[in-house]
Amino acid sequence: MIRLATPDDLPVLEELWRAFGDEVPDAPWRDSDQDEELEEIEQLLGGGVVLLAERDGRAVGIAFGGKTGTRVAELRGLYVQPEARRHGVAAALTREFVARVRGDGAEVVELEVVASNDGAH
Repeated sequence: MIRLATPDDLPVLEELWRAFGDEVPDAPWRDSDQDEELEEIEQLLGGGVVLLAERDGRAVGIAFGGKTGTRVAELRGLYVQPEARRHGVAAALTREFVARVRGDGAEVVELEVVASNDGAH
């Protein structure tokens, strides 16, 4: 099940995003920006799109982002726990994100992938 996250979900959203950071660390020459990303997730709860994927009653994935222009949105983050992969969770999160920003007028969705994130490539 994919649903919009609420402020009550913040602890589990943080847990999932920290798991992503542990799995796909920043390049060694970059300063850690995980705290800023967690603040961004919290801010997006009030004006962007923050989605939570649940399976068997527990959170297994997150997607977040929002509009960056009148016709453009950016999917800023996407993570699915390893044990929930290969079941279409990432695809479902992406489809729901696109549907929500499209409903808000976005015609283009942008996404960056960290070079070290082999699974995302």
